[in-house]
Amino acid sequence: MAPLSSPSCDVLVIGGGPGGTALSAELAARGLSVRQVAPHPPRPFPATYGAWLGELPAWAQGCAEQVWTDVRVYTGSPVTPLGQPYALLDNAALLRTLRGRADWTWTQGRAMHAKRRGTGWTVGGEGGAVWHARLIVDASGHGALVSSVRFPGGPALQTAYGVVARFRRPPVTPGSMVWMDYRTPAPELRRGEATFLYAMHLGADRYFVEETSLIARPAPTRDELRRRLLARLDAQGTPPRGIESEEWVAFPMNAQAPAPGPVLAYGAAAGRVHPVSGFQVAGALADAPGVADAVTAALRRSEDSLGDDAAAAGWAALWPPSAAPPARCICWVWGRCWAWTAARCRTSSGHFLTCPPASGPPSCTRAPTRAAWHAPCCGCSHRPGAGFSCRWPAPPSRTLP
Repeated sequence: MAPLSSPSCDVLVIGGGPGGTALSAELAARGLSVRQVAPHPPRPFPATYGAWLGELPAWAQGCAEQVWTDVRVYTGSPVTPLGQPYALLDNAALLRTLRGRADWTWTQGRAMHAKRRGTGWTVGGEGGAVWHARLIVDASGHGALVSSVRFPGGPALQTAYGVVARFRRPPVTPGSMVWMDYRTPAPELRRGEATFLYAMHLGADRYFVEETSLIARPAPTRDELRRRLLARLDAQGTPPRGIESEEWVAFPMNAQAPAPGPVLAYGAAAGRVHPVSGFQVAGALADAPGVADAVTAALRRSEDSLGDDAAAAGWAALWPPSAAPPARCICWVWGRCWAWTAARCRTSSGHFLTCPPASGPPSCTRAPTRAAWHAPCCGCSHRPGAGFSCRWPAPPSRTLP
């Protein structure tokens, strides 16, 4: 049990996911006193996390449970190979590695509110717990307990239902990872929202298969996606013969880049979910050192000041001026794509995935790849109040629908 009142620390991180844990580790490694508050003790992260291997920090690449070099997309026929290794993270190894990078205090509790007090903050939790810190980092996810996440027009969700199962016949090519399969072998898949199969061969006769709605408002439900997945598998003659586990995913995709404030948000709470792919974990792991450097330098410049300078420094590291406008651009485009039919989604996805990158330097530090869905921005340039233009060229043979 957490004590009712705890000694002050430099930084209090709210949230027990991989993003908050990575930032806690980096801050503690720089000599700051860090308290991480989460509703549970340290435990392996429950979700399935995949990432392009090259986007993971070098130390995190060692936490990959499995890596595929045969990564493919089906928007029709033939297959589109993506040509980059894709990794499935071992969440227990990821947590173990993060906890081994530095020492900090992990407190089981639930933060409820925060108030200014003297030269720092007082955070109140359930059961009367009180914690003190110079700086608060909200890494509590999409709900953002202390900071505020905005979703224009309401949240538009990515939802997915998946299973780890054994199969008599392979549901996808053995040895492959299918990042997106928009084909519709069953009548159920040709009606309603456009959904696709995301699948991994885990070895022998074990596969992870998941039916995914990339973004929709309203979004397909768990039951709808379960029916679609089983219909897909039955139609292609590969029903599962033994389901080991199930997974349900539902999170908002259209978070705005937040306005900086005295509380530093991180990860999904900071709007860092990629607005096209929904990926966030690799970016949170990669962003942590730079944000920790900025926060540490600001806190050390003035030991007696409020953490406002540190929060501002963290925000600047997390959302440099070049990053927010492209994210807004993508969200604007999504607002016009939610009503697309499955056929239109397949066509447009196929065009996008085969577009060559624009000439000239990329507009962000992580260069867009051919599968640019996972890059931190789309390569668009934007001037506030003047519209925007996309620097990814249109397909040479036809105009995008």
